Amino acid sequence: MTATKKFFSIFLVVGFMVTMKTFATEDPVSLVLRLIQNNLVGAPVVHQVTEWEFDPDVAVRRRELFQQVNGFRGEKLIERIGLGTDGLHNVRLALQRERDEGLLGGTIHQIKQGDNIVEY
Repeated sequence: MTATKKFFSIFLVVGFMVTMKTFATEDPVSLVLRLIQNNLVGAPVVHQVTEWEFDPDVAVRRRELFQQVNGFRGEKLIERIGLGTDGLHNVRLALQRERDEGLLGGTIHQIKQGDNIVEY
């Protein structure tokens, strides 16, 4: 028997013993009621009714502001995330602009040629 199987067997036995000790200390009526409550009916949290205010048109109203701040489909947001959050975003932006100078559509031409390495 490998060590993993042995550990798993001990884990199962200890878990079973703890569970049986919990069941043994309860009276049979509360044990049956708890088993029915947890396994058939569901916990009381499941049956609580909640209400949420929901406006399906809020996204349409907020879209214009999002596009002004983050660009169409979040292109400026993606660029800001790609530049990092450690305070060196201006350095990375300058390196990217230097690397991409004169290229049509960004770095796609350098990637195809294999020289897209930026040294810091």
